[in-house]
Amino acid sequence: MMINRRQKTASKQESTMSVYRFRYDQQRVSAFGRCLGGFLIIWFVVITGYSAEADLSSPVKPHISEVDTSSPRATLRSFLAAMNDYRTGIKNNDDRLLLRINDAVFCLSLSGIEEERRNFIGRNAARYIKEVIDRIWDGNFAAVPGKGNELRWRLKGTVFTIVQITEGERRGEYLFSRETVLNAENTYRRYSDLPYQAWSGKGAYIKEESQRKAKSDSGELYVKTDNPRQTMRTFMLAMEDYRKGKEDRIADAINCLDLSKTPPLGRNETGRLAAILLKEVIDRIIKIDYSKIPERQPNGDPIVRWRLKNSQNRIVIVLMTEGPRKGEYLFSAATVAGIKEFYNQVKHKPYLPGTGGGANFREPWFQSNVPSWLKTEYILFPTWQWLGLLVVIFAGYLSRHLSTILLKIVDKAARHSKTEWDDRLIAAARAPSGWIVAAIVWYIGISMLRIEGPPHTFMILAVRAAFCVALIWLLYRLSEIFTIFLERFTERTDNDFDNSLVPLVRRALRTFIVVFGVLISMQNLGFNVMSVLAGLGLGGLALALAAQDTCANFFGSLMILIDRPFKIGDVIRIGGDLGVVEQIGFRSTRIRTFEDSLLNVPNSKLANEQIDNLGKRRYRRTMTKLGLTYDTPPEKLEAFAEGLKNILKANPKVRKDYFITAFTEFADFSLNILLMYFVEVDSYEEEMAERHRIFIQALRLAEEIGVSFAFPTQSIFLENMPNPGYTPPPHEVKLEELRRKVAAFAPGGPQAQYSSGLFIPTSQDPDMLRAKEEAAKQQ
Repeated sequence: MMINRRQKTASKQESTMSVYRFRYDQQRVSAFGRCLGGFLIIWFVVITGYSAEADLSSPVKPHISEVDTSSPRATLRSFLAAMNDYRTGIKNNDDRLLLRINDAVFCLSLSGIEEERRNFIGRNAARYIKEVIDRIWDGNFAAVPGKGNELRWRLKGTVFTIVQITEGERRGEYLFSRETVLNAENTYRRYSDLPYQAWSGKGAYIKEESQRKAKSDSGELYVKTDNPRQTMRTFMLAMEDYRKGKEDRIADAINCLDLSKTPPLGRNETGRLAAILLKEVIDRIIKIDYSKIPERQPNGDPIVRWRLKNSQNRIVIVLMTEGPRKGEYLFSAATVAGIKEFYNQVKHKPYLPGTGGGANFREPWFQSNVPSWLKTEYILFPTWQWLGLLVVIFAGYLSRHLSTILLKIVDKAARHSKTEWDDRLIAAARAPSGWIVAAIVWYIGISMLRIEGPPHTFMILAVRAAFCVALIWLLYRLSEIFTIFLERFTERTDNDFDNSLVPLVRRALRTFIVVFGVLISMQNLGFNVMSVLAGLGLGGLALALAAQDTCANFFGSLMILIDRPFKIGDVIRIGGDLGVVEQIGFRSTRIRTFEDSLLNVPNSKLANEQIDNLGKRRYRRTMTKLGLTYDTPPEKLEAFAEGLKNILKANPKVRKDYFITAFTEFADFSLNILLMYFVEVDSYEEEMAERHRIFIQALRLAEEIGVSFAFPTQSIFLENMPNPGYTPPPHEVKLEELRRKVAAFAPGGPQAQYSSGLFIPTSQDPDMLRAKEEAAKQQ
């Protein structure tokens, strides 16, 4: 458990030096990697909408062990088994078996079909294919190719084919071709009168009338565009529901329009207005009789182009011959582009009896009351729209200015409060909130002006972009206030771990706001964010391989946060580098060296490096040698050592149960006394301050006792040169006197005492012995 600074004085059981060997634990990292991988898989499933009703570009496979697409035979067998279970689920009302239609759809190639339509088209196609197979196939699986080099197999008597996919994520699998999917209903119409084969599962319970009925409660609506009659019926029924208040049904009507020539960013607004005006025009010029709208030509060939009567060739349904909606019948792009002009020509006419009465469309009151001279077109727009646009721009800037003034008033009132947080919130919101208000005013104004075409798309795009940028800006500034609050909160806690976590939270929160803000902005601007996320998921493996070092640094940062070998403010030594930890990031850790340089160490290196955490020391050691001159008497030597011991006892920061003062060495030019002690301080600065106090006391002690500190010296003695022929007298050795002096140091001799009594060794000092006993009791 982490011991805070206030507890350190009372806790003296830890070692004097903590050297951490911090390495990856293979089992821990492996387990963590599995957990993270599981989280990423769950995140991807949630984001891409993989559920029983999910997008079928990559279908849900609740019984995937039963789906085999390795050959035409395996695909056909898996498809029929899934559809037979689905039919049983319908009969027995078994929800688990009803999900088996997803496995059948998994056997279909849905490439090139719009994502929002794959679910509907895939399920319907699976039902029609099952109905056809059960009516014309003999059930002989042996005649269907197994594993081999077959690239295509066709069901005899039909256009149904199973082909090998040659590209994409399902490369190498055998699936029912896209043409089979698109022509499934037409093929079913051709064989629907035939009886089921004896071996078959009796189709898929297709009921024509129940399909034609909109099931708003279940969300499964009838949308068919396989011929002009179906397209017109789908459009008119959807717009009737919209007129009755079912707002979501207009999406089905928009689906009947060819919007391929419309810019993607403004496609929804353009399609919505075109659908409303088209319904208004139709109900004024003709009462629809669906029986008179053909499904195909008399000779059975498909219709290429069909014109609505009384529409002056302006309302046309055409067969799409290219693009993702190839094979469908849609109201032409020319119809969409010219419907506003056609509406202006017929809007004075009343609704015909028996029609639905339009789509509840009403022009803005000011547009109806604009003088004729303001309706003159001048560079793309009528004059009244130019004037209105200037008013809208001015109103946006005025609202921004007013919101700023309002926030200043609120700020003045907030200054009298006792807390500072309201001041910070107002200061952070002042600039971006004005632009948010202006963007809202601009959006409402542009929508009211009824500007159309590319200019409308550009304006709406610019306003939405401004709104999104301002919103991200606001959240970004608010995140800074949140991290400041976290910093204040962590300062009041006893745990040092949260202090290291705050910088990571700050970066993660800012990154989250920017990334998700951009994604939401893209979605708001008309981009398909789900496709982007799906692309990121598919490219995840390649990204991981290309960013191995980045991933290693990221896992290193996680291990640092989990194992906590150091914290911000600790003095650590890595290799030959020594410094103070300033910041722990996702990629690297910043260390401020004592030369004031900034060292960035990758976290992956820290995870495999020996880290000497000097900041983990509860006690900091000082060990030095004090050298006295050789002419120092033994008594003064002992007195000086005893005085040093008393200095250490008197210092409140010195560890009392473990220090040493002793005469330890005859050096070349000094008599050395070892001085080793530990101080209980929290920082390097405090350690140096205590060392200064102790050394100053040692100087005063030496001056008081009268001893001198030695320094490197060399003495040279010169003797007189002897006279020629002079012979020095021999040295006289008195053996008996030497024996007597040596015997005095023997046991029981007068010189046998180890000390003069001035110095007590630290191992025998009573104060130190009591301190050791107290430390042992605390342990």
